[in-house]
Amino acid sequence: MSRRTSAWIAEQTRRFDVAAVNTSSRYALIALQGPLARQVMQRLSNVDLAGIKYYWFAHGEIAGVRGTLSRTGYTGEDGFEVFVPPHQAVTVWDAILEAGRDEEIVPAGLGARDTLRLEAAMRLYGNDIDDTTTVLDADLEWIIGWNKGDFLGRQALADQKARGVVSRIVGFEMKDRAIARHGYPVVVGGAAVGRVTSGTQTPFLKKAIGMAYVPVAHSAPGTEFDVDVRAGWPARRSSRCRSTNDREGDMYPADCKYTKDHEWIKVTGETARWGSPTTRRSSWATSCTSTCLRSAARSRSARASGPWSRSRPCRSSTARCRVW
Repeated sequence: MSRRTSAWIAEQTRRFDVAAVNTSSRYALIALQGPLARQVMQRLSNVDLAGIKYYWFAHGEIAGVRGTLSRTGYTGEDGFEVFVPPHQAVTVWDAILEAGRDEEIVPAGLGARDTLRLEAAMRLYGNDIDDTTTVLDADLEWIIGWNKGDFLGRQALADQKARGVVSRIVGFEMKDRAIARHGYPVVVGGAAVGRVTSGTQTPFLKKAIGMAYVPVAHSAPGTEFDVDVRAGWPARRSSRCRSTNDREGDMYPADCKYTKDHEWIKVTGETARWGSPTTRRSSWATSCTSTCLRSAARSRSARASGPWSRSRPCRSSTARCRVW
């Protein structure tokens, strides 16, 4: 938890007879993600993992270490997050790698995780949501407990809902050969009307996608707009984007591996090649710091529900995009 968030929570508790303490430094976090995450983790834990519902947690032992297990799956896959004391994190890390050896478990970093959460339309705080946006702007009304009584911000949200949002987040796919990055302007009719919050080339969908805040009038699936992919450069070019409702259900390439050095490589016999045959760098190559583990079973279900079914990625100096 950031100091800013901790300070805000502490401020709100002054009205009550409670104390708020930021204990983040007491925990290390290891995430095991993928279709086989439960079967691997269950070998190490006395907690009945099948009984932990999505976005719930339980306390117990993991590899003989007392800790907490949650089930949030921030990659869009099923998965478990382990919270243990920092001085015991290496013990748990090594145990998970050993337990998943037969499943070809590999370390993966935040860069890899970011491509996966984006494919699943999961918002990232600091990129897609922050203290300038509301849950209604971010198309996350489903998390509001309207029926639970009063809560901080209820009236402001109720007023915004009654007025209607001015802009909302959409997913988009790039129609041009370009990648929209965080902060790039969304352009309609030559004028900047919004901003990209997240964007990358994805290893699963094999296309450049992203999320952006755009005026409601330009948020319908199929809508095309531009993204200034060279914002601030003397020469600009445009890429086209569009929104769409279709998702591709293909699998991770069977002849590709994610290495311990956090890169996708193409395997042919005994030869491993970084990058694709047609480009100097592969669209699915990535480099990042080890912070999570991913089960090697490469199947991944297509996601046709949730925010992506209503709004999707775009393209844009300008590159063309389509709301997806």
